[in-house]
Amino acid sequence: MSAIEKVKKLTMVNGTVKEKSVGYEDIKIYGAVTFHEDCESKQLSLWGRGKFLANTKADCLTNHGASSFHTVEAGELMNMGALKLEEGTVTTLTSMGHLTVKQAINAERIELTGVIKANTLKAKHIEISNTGKSNVKTLQGNYITVSVEKKSLSLSGKKLTCSVIFGEEIHLHSTNAKCVKGANVHIGPKCYIEELVYADTYTIDPTSTVKNFIKEQRNENP
Repeated sequence: MSAIEKVKKLTMVNGTVKEKSVGYEDIKIYGAVTFHEDCESKQLSLWGRGKFLANTKADCLTNHGASSFHTVEAGELMNMGALKLEEGTVTTLTSMGHLTVKQAINAERIELTGVIKANTLKAKHIEISNTGKSNVKTLQGNYITVSVEKKSLSLSGKKLTCSVIFGEEIHLHSTNAKCVKGANVHIGPKCYIEELVYADTYTIDPTSTVKNFIKEQRNENP
């Protein structure tokens, strides 16, 4: 069921789209819809179960349901449901639900509240507020802050597990990591870090453990 208007708007409740969907001003999905080819729209909003098997491009992409994407290129990507994608390049990513990234997301700014499972998250600014058990293999940014959502009474079970965390200014809470590398690193409560590599300063909360320390020498170029 669909309705296409002269200004290139598309609304679908359910069905399959086998041809390319490009040049749209607005696409709205309310049910279970599968796109087999490329999809391009200035506004793309999903309230149902969207499945995008090719490339998706939008100025603003908003997911309220349970959707999956192959690759995404967006100015603003907002997730308030369950979102899965292979890889993406966005300006800003905001997620307040469940986010799964099989390969990598590159962004200017990433703000995540909820549960995250990702191979690589890379942005200039990264803020993560955990509501459960999250896993990110590689977390890389200039400014990284990891905290826990404090709305519930118990903070137990809210943990981020990483292989490596790279940044300049790093603030961590309830984080387990094999390696953390940064200029100024602040290890907050309930962290376990196997190796800390720092260039300038570090602090460690008494409730946290860091096994090994390495002072990185900055290159002084004349």
